[in-house]
Amino acid sequence: MDEQILDDLLTEMNNEMKSMKLYIHSLKSEMHNRFDTIEEKLEGVGRRFESHHHPDTSPLSASSTTHRKNY
Repeated sequence: MDEQILDDLLTEMNNEMKSMKLYIHSLKSEMHNRFDTIEEKLEGVGRRFESHHHPDTSPLSASSTTHRKNY
C-alpha cells in the first residue's frame, strides 16, 4: 500500500513538473515575442531618425563644435 501511495505521488509530481515546464515555455515564448516587437519598434524609430538626420547639421558635428564658446 505504501508503494502505491509513493507511485501515485511520483506520478502526480511528474505531471506537475510537465505542466510547469509547459507554462515556463509559454512564458519564454511570450517574452521573446514581446522583445521582438520592441526591437522592431526601436529599429523603426532608428530608421526614421537616420533618414531625418543630416551629419552637417548635427549640433555635435566637427564644424559646429569648433565655433562653440567656452564658458
